[in-house]
Amino acid sequence: MKDNEAAEQAYLNAKRQYELDKAEQSAVESAYLTKKAEYDKIMNAYNEKKTQYDADMVKYQADLSKYEADVQAYNQAKLDYENKLKQYHADVEAFKEFDKKQLSIKNNINNMRWNYPNIMQPKLNMINSCLRWKPIKVKMVG
Repeated sequence: MKDNEAAEQAYLNAKRQYELDKAEQSAVESAYLTKKAEYDKIMNAYNEKKTQYDADMVKYQADLSKYEADVQAYNQAKLDYENKLKQYHADVEAFKEFDKKQLSIKNNINNMRWNYPNIMQPKLNMINSCLRWKPIKVKMVG
């Protein structure tokens, strides 16, 4: 009987240990599930932040591309403006030269108007004197 009692006692001890182990396992599983829930909550928050960050990065890249395009457009417009300004100054200089030539021509015309009688009078006198001459008639001998 002692063996039976000892076996029964061993069985009860093993059953008690099993129940303790089962309770401990249940507590560990409960702690694991609690920690997993906390981890899942943190991961969900992280994923939301990461999604927001990714969306912000896409927007940032689009804004950066737009900014770079705007800078290129600004630089091109500035270059066009500088070229047009250079062309304008060249046109102003050309106009000044044209104006000088036009003034010179105008002065020459005015000088010719004033000097025409002085220049042409001797020529007119010569023409008039020639017109007064009578041609000499030469007889051909033959």
